[in-house]
Amino acid sequence: MSKTITIKKAVLTSGHGLSLEMSERQKDGTYIDSKSDYSAPVHSDLKLAFRRMNVHLGLSSEHLKQDEINDVDRPNDDIVDKYPVNSITFLPDESGVKISGSVELTTEKKMPLSPPAIKWNDDDGYGYASELGEITTLVMSEIEAYLAGKHAPDAQQELPFDNGSEEDAA
Repeated sequence: MSKTITIKKAVLTSGHGLSLEMSERQKDGTYIDSKSDYSAPVHSDLKLAFRRMNVHLGLSSEHLKQDEINDVDRPNDDIVDKYPVNSITFLPDESGVKISGSVELTTEKKMPLSPPAIKWNDDDGYGYASELGEITTLVMSEIEAYLAGKHAPDAQQELPFDNGSEEDAA
């Protein structure tokens, strides 16, 4: 049986949740598009998967030059943090991806970046498409895990108590 729900776009929200645009195939063969905003905080694994795309935003927008990167899979944190990705659009038929985000200027202000879509089978296209494809697969699996309940732990559960007892702390 094929998938009936296809994720078309994923956006990390400022409230640390996730916004998804999806298409659901109906039994009669028609599709219904929908957008859902999820308030549960995303797990750090999903944030890290998005973060791994940052270098690709810098490179594909040509704000970052290839000679500035020693290893596209392990770039310098200063470079990674300068190009945060917050939106991923999955192209139809899993043919590629469009990433969007921003670049931090020297004034510490952010400027939006939205380079052209990257297609996996474009021989004259983006030189790191296969690496980006692997990260895209990871992002999709983390989104599916999020939808299945993999969220960041509740912040109140992380509060330390001196005696290990909540009653003693009150």
